[in-house]
Amino acid sequence: PPAWPLQARELLDLHGLSLPEVSARLGIPSRELQRAVSTTEPLRLRHAKFGEGVFLQGFGQGDRREVLVYFPGVGQKRLLLKYAGLTVIERPSVAALPRS
Repeated sequence: PPAWPLQARELLDLHGLSLPEVSARLGIPSRELQRAVSTTEPLRLRHAKFGEGVFLQGFGQGDRREVLVYFPGVGQKRLLLKYAGLTVIERPSVAALPRS
C-alpha cells in the first residue's frame, strides 16, 4: 500500500515501537522500512485545542507514552499520548493532486 511509510513512521515515532516490531507488523523488511522512513517528512498531527503541529520527540512506552509536539503559534507541548486525542494528518500524494 502506498501509505505504509506514513503508517511505519506513526508506529515508530508516535507509538514508540521498535524497527523489528514495525517490520513484523507491516510485513516489510527492516532495511526497506528504514530506508523509506528516513526519506519521509516528520509526522504532522492535529490536536482539538492546539490545532496542527509537528511531532518532535517521544518518551516512554505503552500507556505512559508521551510525545513532544510543536504547534505554530502555541509552542511546544508535551502530551500524554493516551489522552491527547492526536490524529495523523496525511499529506496528499503528488499523484492525487489535480493537474492543470
